Amino acid sequence: MAGAISVDLRWRVVDEYERGDDSFEDVGLRFKVGEASVNRWVQLFRKTGSVDPKPHGGGIEPHIPDSRLDEFKEIIRENPDAYLPELAEICAKRFRASVSPAAVARTCKRANITRKKRH
Repeated sequence: MAGAISVDLRWRVVDEYERGDDSFEDVGLRFKVGEASVNRWVQLFRKTGSVDPKPHGGGIEPHIPDSRLDEFKEIIRENPDAYLPELAEICAKRFRASVSPAAVARTCKRANITRKKRH
């Protein structure tokens, strides 16, 4: 997914639409943005007086919350050579939640834990 379009471009698009008799499609083609984007920005401007992008929605909560990272680190210390699927099983039992290997990898990243194996 692409990032938010610059506020400067949004203002130019809305200004162009508000000043002229062109359709959303015509303005969109002129500025190389989608018709729906022009519509959203004009509606946003009319409703709020601004075209600033909305804040990020947040996403889903992690399966292993930050408040339990110390417990997670202890699991890693107790099982230094365990693979991610094995750690996922251990975490699922300990945290009583569905924990996938990917969730364990994301939690390792959040906790600044590297998973380098012994040589």
